[in-house]
Parts: sequence; C-alpha cells; structure tokens
Amino acid sequence: MKKFLPLILAGVFFIIGLATINDYGMNWDEPVRFMRGQAFVQFFLTGRKSFGLPDRTPPNLIRPGDYLTRYNFLAEEGTKLVELPESPRPQAEFFVLLTKLGKRISFYQHDAWAAYFNTYSTFEVGHLPLPEILGTFSNRVLYQSLGWLGDIDSYHVPYILLSAIGIFVVSQFVLDLTGSWVAALVGGVSLGFFPLFFAESHFSIKNPETAALFAGCVWAFWHWVKENKTRWMVWFFIFFGLSLGVKWDAVFLPFIFVPWLIIIRKTKEFRQWFVPRRLLVIFLIAGFACIAFMLLIWPVSWANPVRALADLVVYYWSIGRGTTFQPPGYLLPGGINSYPILLFLFQTPEIILFLAAVATVAVIRKYTLTTLQSGWLLLLWFWVPIVRYSLPGMHAYSGWRQVMEIVPAIAVLCGVAVFVLARALSGLWPRIVYCVITILYIVLLSTLIRLHPNENVYFNLLGGGVQGAYDRGMVDYFLTNGNVYKQVALWLNAHAERNARLTILSGPTFALSPVWLRPDISISPFYFSAFAQKGEYIVGLNSNVERNYFSYQYPRQFLVPVYQVLVDGVPIAYVYKNDRAHVRQGFADERDIPDPMVTRIHGLNGDYFEVDFGKDEYVTRIHLTNVSP
Repeated sequence: MKKFLPLILAGVFFIIGLATINDYGMNWDEPVRFMRGQAFVQFFLTGRKSFGLPDRTPPNLIRPGDYLTRYNFLAEEGTKLVELPESPRPQAEFFVLLTKLGKRISFYQHDAWAAYFNTYSTFEVGHLPLPEILGTFSNRVLYQSLGWLGDIDSYHVPYILLSAIGIFVVSQFVLDLTGSWVAALVGGVSLGFFPLFFAESHFSIKNPETAALFAGCVWAFWHWVKENKTRWMVWFFIFFGLSLGVKWDAVFLPFIFVPWLIIIRKTKEFRQWFVPRRLLVIFLIAGFACIAFMLLIWPVSWANPVRALADLVVYYWSIGRGTTFQPPGYLLPGGINSYPILLFLFQTPEIILFLAAVATVAVIRKYTLTTLQSGWLLLLWFWVPIVRYSLPGMHAYSGWRQVMEIVPAIAVLCGVAVFVLARALSGLWPRIVYCVITILYIVLLSTLIRLHPNENVYFNLLGGGVQGAYDRGMVDYFLTNGNVYKQVALWLNAHAERNARLTILSGPTFALSPVWLRPDISISPFYFSAFAQKGEYIVGLNSNVERNYFSYQYPRQFLVPVYQVLVDGVPIAYVYKNDRAHVRQGFADERDIPDPMVTRIHGLNGDYFEVDFGKDEYVTRIHLTNVSP
C-alpha cells in the first residue's frame, strides 16, 4: 500500500479533475494559444502552414496585427483596426462549417495564425508552446477523433495530467524523506486540496504545470545528489526541459540548489556527487539538449534560432520587471512588494499554514530531516520564489500564482510536519492529532465544494474570508484568471433575448469563448454604444486596479448590473445591459454646458486644455468640434 500510495493519490486527483472538467472556464491566454498550438501541430503532422478550411471569422475576432478592444490591455493585438461582419457570430459560422465538413474540428483551428510561419517577428515571442501543443494533440484525439470530451475541455486534459504528476511527486518525495505513508498522504492531499492549485489545474495553461514540473526538478535533483545515479540525473533534466517548455521559472533553481549544496558540502554524498569536470560535461550536454528541445517545439524559431532565443531572454526579462498590475497600497518603503506574500498567507488554508509552520520550526531546530539537511532544501524551495517575487522592481501581477511552484513545497512541508508530530508525541496523542488533522481537511474539502468552481477565489479566516479580502482591496479580476467568464456565458444563454448583442471591451474578455454562446448571440467590439444606450450587453470582472479609459469606467459608473457572479456574497463578475432601464439613479438625464471657459496650457509634456465650468459638475462626456484628426 505504501509503495503505491503516490500513484493512487495521483490517479484519484486525475479522475476527479476529469469528472469536474466541464464546470470550469478557460484562461484568457488560451484563445490565442489554442490557435497557436493548432497551427504548430498542423505543421508537425502535415508540413502545411494552413488547414485548407473555408475562411470564417477568427475565434477571437482578430488576426495577428489587428486591433480590437476599446482599451489595449493583454489583448494580443497590434495597431490595425479589426474588420468584422456587420453582426459577427463566429460560433454560428463554426456550427455551419461542422455540418458542411461532416466531422469534428476545433473552434480554434483557424488559418489566421498561419501568419506566424511567414516571417519571424517578436510578435511570436512569448511562453514556449509545450502546453498548447500537448493540448492540441489531446483535442485531436479526445474530441475530434473519439468525441469523448467537448472541444475546449479536451485541451485541458494535459493540464490535469501534469498537475496529477505533481501530486505523485509530492507524496513520493514525502515518502522518500520520512518513510511514513501517513505523512505522504497528508503531503499529497495538501497539494490536491490547495484551492488555487485544484481550480487552476483545470484551465490554467502555465502555472499548475510549472509547479508540478518544478517539484519534479527538486525531487529528482535531491535523489541525484543523494544516490549519484544516472537515472536521477536523466529525470532531473527531463523535468527541467519540460518546465522550460512551459514557463521559465526553473531558471531560478540554482538560487535554491547552490545554497543547499553549500550547506551539505562536507557530507559524503556531496563529495561523491561533486566531480567538477564530470558535472561540467553533463551540464553542457544537457544544456544543449534543453535548448534543442525548446527550438524543436517552436517551429517559428527554426529560421533564426539565435535571434529567437535572444528575444526569448529579453521577453522574460521584460515581464519579470516593470509595471505592477495589482491593487494599490501594498508597496513598502524601498519598493518591497508585500502583496504576493500577504495574498499567499490569506489564500492558503489555515491547516496547511499551521503544518508548514510546524515543519519550518522543526527544520530550524534540526529536529528532523538531518540527512543531507533536506529540510533546508524545502525551506529554500519555498522562500526563494516568494522573496524573488517581492523584490523592488519585480513585475507583480495575477496574484501570487506566478510563483505557484511554492505550493508543492508547502505541501511537502505539511507531510514532514505530520511526521515530526508523530515522533514528538507518545501514547494516544499521535492518534488524536491525526483525527484533528483529518477533521480540518474534511472542513477544507467542504469549503472547496461550496466554492466550486471558483475555488481560486478562496480566502482563509486570517484574510477575513472573501468578504474581508474584498474590503482590503485584495479581490481583483486577476484572481479569477478568466475562469468565471463561462458562468457569465451560461447566464447569457439562459436570459438574453434572441439576437442579443454582446460587446467586447477588453482582451481578457475572450476567456468568454464564443463557442459557449447561443448561435444567435452576436459579439463585437463595435456594439459599445455608450450614452446612446442601444441595449448591448457588457461583461466585466471585479477589479481594484483602476484604468483611465472611458469604456472601462462607463458601465461601472453609469449602469446597474443585471447579473453578478457571487462568491460568499462578493461579486467577481458582472453583466450590464446598456439601456435606459438600467442606468443608475441620478444619471438618467444629461444637460449640456455649451460654453465652458477653456484655456490652453503649455505643459512640459505638451499642450493641454483646462476646462472650467464655474462649479463642480459630474462630467459624462466632452464633445469636441473643429479638431484636427
């Protein structure tokens, strides 16, 4: 039983993930990356750069280089205004196409992304395409060939599978460290019950996968140093190479491994492992193999691999530093960012925090895991990403999921804590502790069931629950990662009038896939009518990060939502209907101020106009005449 426990836990997690897969939406990165994956797989399988399908409206309404949204934010777009039919219904076009073809193809199988292959440009540079390639193969087998899963759900199966591998690695690592099946069970359950990890294993294209592969790197490296066997070296570089193919968090592993190796430098195991000339050869060969793998799965790079890799380094440097997209008020003196660590503390279940704290104290007091100072490896694994993400100038957005590799670390620490408590106590106390821990994990499970499918909006009692976090300004649209849009689509299908119009104001809104909508619902950025109030639906997510764009502010300032997605009473998504019946009280009528006093001001960054009404007024719009383009 003990030998097969990690495999059993991983299998249970995978089965539950499949059983609940249809309840979740999609990540707002996915529409673009689904098309990218389909284009690459088509090229790998056939050598062709197109699908040979009839032209239709692209799944996210744009082709590379088009401009779509009313404010340009994470929209994967260029500068040319998109050209659309009068009433775009991409989902209806797609259903007609399926009937004509007489077979299943993916909604995201579209020639617009064939432009990637024509000329190399930095437009293509971003995260490497391993997740979308795996997702595309899954889509072609499980949806197109077998029909076992729906179109979008089939892309998500590899995410759940990689996350399940993370469950296996964590529980096996705890078993290797402690020899206790109870500790291994707690470690695996801690990762599987972690609200953010569980939810996003269903739809996040990068972060749970990165966490699982990162855990595999640490586990295999520990074994490699401990046993000095070739198979563990091979497993380490397999995990490392796959991790690079998803996201480059693994490049920070030396900041974890080097301090640990320094700590254990006097041990017999280290001296047997640390043969500089041999390690240099190994790392050079493995390094070239990893680079070759990255280029192999990225066919756009083949024409100019050196430039592609250089641009990739620049890309990761640029997104690692720069503007911070997060609620205000969390930067400490010197630019230290407290938001990631506070968000982690408030989004981690109390029982997991407690057990991790017990393990941390035990490691510091050298109470357990003295072999190779393994406890310090676990602490470095946990703290290095958090510290890195909190340093001045680091780019902090999308909560702390950008360093989700700390979740397997804290899960391993939970398993270690149970082992520590069992050794420190005697008599009936270990059983009492086991019972209490079991009850608390059952309570956590009930909470996950209650929040389903919005577990990634979980906040613990330290954060005051979801309401307390909302009051602190910590409930932001980044928390949902786009998942909640499917719930919005289902509401529109049930309540929107026939031939309803839906407008898109922001790039992330494409996490509301048109394929979820009724065929008669039309979707276009040009439906936004503002004060003309022509009755279009507008969707948006709760956000504490203000943006000074009229289209962003308008529905929040002037309209009453017709529907809200609530989690513990806190709205995380809105649907507005832009008509006279849903205007907020006090904004039903406008009056003109035709001749305000206007003064031209010469500023350091150019001229601007100062408009003075003579008294305070609510300004709904400013109409300019005789102004050059």
